[in-house]
Amino acid sequence: MSSNLALNPVLFENQVSEKASEVKEAREKLILLREKTGISYDHISKSINYVYSKTALNQFANDKFTGDNLRLARSIKPILEKKEDSLGLSGNSCFCFTGNAQKSWTVLQICDQDRDMGLIEGDAGAGKTEAAREYRRQEISPALITCDITRRMVGQILGAIIEELEIGVRVGTHAYYLGKIIKTLKDNPRLLIFDECGFLSWESIEAIRVIHDTAHVGVVFVGQTRFYEQMRGSRRSYLYDQIVSRIGCRVHLGAIEKKDVRMICDAICPTGLDKESLEFLYSKARGTGKFRVMVKILRRAIKIAEREKVAVNLATLREANSLLLL
Repeated sequence: MSSNLALNPVLFENQVSEKASEVKEAREKLILLREKTGISYDHISKSINYVYSKTALNQFANDKFTGDNLRLARSIKPILEKKEDSLGLSGNSCFCFTGNAQKSWTVLQICDQDRDMGLIEGDAGAGKTEAAREYRRQEISPALITCDITRRMVGQILGAIIEELEIGVRVGTHAYYLGKIIKTLKDNPRLLIFDECGFLSWESIEAIRVIHDTAHVGVVFVGQTRFYEQMRGSRRSYLYDQIVSRIGCRVHLGAIEKKDVRMICDAICPTGLDKESLEFLYSKARGTGKFRVMVKILRRAIKIAEREKVAVNLATLREANSLLLL
């Protein structure tokens, strides 16, 4: 103990309290992440180059570790924080429970709790992805897989699920990967959310159906309306009969309400906007790109206003709008 601490017992007590809080916080985060994501002690141990064994981590989580708890807590802190970042646990300060967000939330909750299959579809920019990300942030356990041109075929999707669930696997066949995923989800059920699902091949959708049926976990497809139309109205719609019959809840995100526009604008621009500015942004939210375009315009207008040292108004909004392609 330093001489300063010896002379100042209050300061010493404060430092002891801070260290105890640091250890407690790390322990609580470790327990929560394991409960929600199924991350193993072995995985964490490997991430810190086996400085602490999985046994030591287990003892730490159960408050039975006899070594330096503070040193262990500080060793795993970066790993826990990285995991939190990947899950989006830092949050979205501008997320708003708009009408579309509430509709999406209903589907996500039903499929999560009842282990059902659902579909959230609508135009680009209507808030589908933001709602899915916020639900995953708040609930932690759901696995969010974003599909794209490089993540659409069955092997790519199975690999993405394995990566999201952090399953240790060797190189193997699709059947091997599928079996690993099913076993993991049976042991630790988690909602699977597939964003941009319009990219998925029919084979990938069938593999997801097998996971849903066999592991008995909830699945939510999130994408544009054409995905639904493809299942219901295309010449190959018969291929999707197994999926359509399993979808227990579906929501279409369509109309944009003025109150939602004001809610988002107030969150992004707390100083407020005049009536003309709100009307302009409302017209943009109703057009191509919906909320996404509206938010881009508003954020850019704020930067323009800051540069010109003026309040955000119709003029700055129009200048920001002129910079977009839409």
